[in-house]
Amino acid sequence: MRRYTWQFNNSHHIGQIGTSLHNLTLCQVLMLLRDFREWIWSVYYSIGKIVQIISDYVIIFINKG
Repeated sequence: MRRYTWQFNNSHHIGQIGTSLHNLTLCQVLMLLRDFREWIWSVYYSIGKIVQIISDYVIIFINKG
């Protein structure tokens, strides 16, 4: 009976560790998604800046031409 209780407690403990790991990975995934979203925004912003610069040059070029 004692051994069974120990096994139950042990498996419960393992379950808790598993839950903690799951929560940790979920948290890490959310953090990664947040970083990824910020990265997408920075790339989007950079592309916007490049397009703006190119269009400015094109406008200057057209005005000169």
